[in-house]
Amino acid sequence: MLPAYTGDRLLWILKIVFPFHYAAWKTAFISISELANAPEQERECLLQKWREAMLSQLTTMGLIGAIMSAIVVGSFTWSALEHLSIVAYTIIRVCWYNSLILAITAVAVGMQQSVFLVRIGCLSASHKLTLKLLCYEDQNGTRIPRRDQVVIWQTAVGMLEFSLYFWLGGFVVFIWDVTLVGRKGQKTSDKLKLA
Repeated sequence: MLPAYTGDRLLWILKIVFPFHYAAWKTAFISISELANAPEQERECLLQKWREAMLSQLTTMGLIGAIMSAIVVGSFTWSALEHLSIVAYTIIRVCWYNSLILAITAVAVGMQQSVFLVRIGCLSASHKLTLKLLCYEDQNGTRIPRRDQVVIWQTAVGMLEFSLYFWLGGFVVFIWDVTLVGRKGQKTSDKLKLA
């Protein structure tokens, strides 16, 4: 059954269509909630661990984003692209340009977030500021993670994942066209040969 509230409906759709993305975002939400509502002496340690984990994730993501960008750019140099049908070539270019844009944007977003985490870590009130950024207090005094912050801190990784999906989509079209699978009048044995 579809939830009534629009935000819940979007989460429900995300859960159905992209279960791994939903699990990652749900885990991010829970971890922020737990660190925000931990006892005072434990909270600072958890905030420090969260910051270090995010920096590690963003560093890894930046490296993978750079590699992904190089793969996409290298893919455009394949000589077999010249012999593709115009429709396949157009689809591949659309997919791969989207992939490149998403990978570069993911690296830029991740770099900005890393710089923010390093700079806020240098402040004496860094834990209070980070907590204020990540959460708000409800009427009962319980700290609740801000949904926009959960999304923001998962954005770079999400963009990189969709960059990979776009590249793979273009690659599937490339293989489809190169192997003659989609052409008329081919025998089964011809569909497995390379053009």
